[in-house]
Parts: sequence; C-alpha cells; structure tokens
Amino acid sequence: TFRYKSTVKILPPSLRQKKGQRWTTFTPPAAGSSRRYRGRLSHRRSHQAFVELKTDAPDIAVAIGITHDIANDVRRYVEDELPSVGRLLVLRPSTGSSSQAVVAGRHAFDLAQSAKELIRSAIGGQSPEMIAHVFVAAPNALTFFLGQQSPVLGCVRLYEFDFEGGRDRSYRASLTLPVST
Repeated sequence: TFRYKSTVKILPPSLRQKKGQRWTTFTPPAAGSSRRYRGRLSHRRSHQAFVELKTDAPDIAVAIGITHDIANDVRRYVEDELPSVGRLLVLRPSTGSSSQAVVAGRHAFDLAQSAKELIRSAIGGQSPEMIAHVFVAAPNALTFFLGQQSPVLGCVRLYEFDFEGGRDRSYRASLTLPVST
C-alpha cells in the first residue's frame, strides 16, 4: 500500500531527468545539447518567430506543432477565416515534429511553461480585448499543462482540427477561456 504522501519513480533510469539536467524548451536549435532530451522547442527553425499577417489586426494566432507540423495549415486557416489576427507565432521542436518529441510528463510541463512565457511576451502590452487564438498538435498532457497556465494569458480561444472529415477537415473554434457565465 502507498502512504498519502509517498512517491514512486515510474520512469526507468535511462529516462529520468538527471540532477542538474534541464529540458529547456523554446531555445534555438544551436543551444541544444547532444543529450537524449534535446527535443527542445524553438521558434521557426531558420525563420522569424512571428509571421506578420496584417499590421492593423490586434489578435495573435499561436501554432504549437509538437506531434505534427501545423504551421502552414494554421496560416492558411487564419488568413481565410480570422480577419482579426495580425500575427502568427509558430512553436515547434528544434528536432522536428514527431510523436516522440515529448519524453515524459515533466518534459510536457516544461514545454507548457515555456510556451506560456513566449505567448505572454508576444502579447506584450496589447489591449485586454485581444484574443490569443491557439492551435495545438501535442500530447494531451502538454495541452493540459498549458490550460493550467491560461489565466495569465488573458482571453484564449482554442481550435480543434476535424481529423475524421465529418465537416470540412479544417479547424473549428472549440473553447474560449475564460468561460463567460
């Protein structure tokens, strides 16, 4: 039996984070080490972090492509369907999008923390009415941890992709935070 405050290490020794080792996340690929856990996230690999779409539009779109590279699909959707979005921030692993990009739960948490900080810095001194339109292709744990950080981001609208093709195999707004009552 487990005691109330007992802990159990469930990762094999080869996957445990070593003392002093950090899974830094949204750093440029050049800062990555040769360690196994270098699945870091960066702004676009050799491009700018932001894609300027319209200078007079206040909102920002964020494409977080961990398991799939969604940057082009998100840009196309934003340009066609979201006239209020002026900038696109693209975040993806420096090692490339894949189902193996997130190593463990702690790694997912670190990625979510870094994503929150980058989104906050991108929002900067924007008006309180601004909406951050967030598109995510990532493991559920990362999305959960990012959701925990949403209060500091202001108004966030999440989008989901129609994988089954029941509608038009495109994005749909799924949830806006904070939820108004």
